[in-house]
Amino acid sequence: MTAAPTAAAVTTTATDLAAGAASHETADWHTIEWTSAHRIVRRLQARIVKATQEGRWGKVHALQHLLTHSYSGKVLAVRRVTENHGKNTPGVDQILWNTPDKKMQAVQTLRQRGYHPQMTRRVSIPKRTGKLRPLGILTMKDRAMQALYLLAVAPVAEVTGDPNSYGFRPNRSTADAIEQCFIGITLQRRGQEACRGHGKGRGARMRQPVRPQCACEETEAPQPNGAAGAASHEAPSARDAACWAIRLARLGIWQTPETRS
Repeated sequence: MTAAPTAAAVTTTATDLAAGAASHETADWHTIEWTSAHRIVRRLQARIVKATQEGRWGKVHALQHLLTHSYSGKVLAVRRVTENHGKNTPGVDQILWNTPDKKMQAVQTLRQRGYHPQMTRRVSIPKRTGKLRPLGILTMKDRAMQALYLLAVAPVAEVTGDPNSYGFRPNRSTADAIEQCFIGITLQRRGQEACRGHGKGRGARMRQPVRPQCACEETEAPQPNGAAGAASHEAPSARDAACWAIRLARLGIWQTPETRS
């Protein structure tokens, strides 16, 4: 007869489930509960973000270790490298994870102990100018290890990174950078107008700056008194940011693909 689990074992299992590291391991790739795996990884990443904001670096390292050794993190890392455009490009070992059995075996091989990255396979890619650009192709295991540890490092990088950097950042694009430039220029002009409003005598009304209308926008009917000042305090939309970038490009301050020659 199988012995019943002790109270200590039950308590340990409940603690692991609450921490978000434990997951239902399966031997079939197609029966993996991806929704549960994503939820567990997101929960751990949220805890890493909170610990980073509080400055508890010991807890950050412990949560990162928990995430990189969890079953959910490993299956998501293998899924990422086997479902992108480079899934059919092998490294120097000429190994591809193109079957469910190989993917499940790869999950078991993602271990930090005894891991050493292999050399990259050098490939030359033709450029538009006719020259060749060298490219190093990693092995499938090295890609999966990078994807696994990216899940643990990305939350810390997003918290401690520059809030105004937009290159190679998740959920950020060039449109966000243009919008931030528009907001900065607008606030600077508002400050200048506010300084000009002081010193004009007691009871003088401070002039509220109005955002200049972009040349690409249609002419609208004049607004009643106070409507322009209220509209200037609203957050600019993506269309306003794009129109403002075109206006700066015509003045020679900003370059866009339409004005770049």
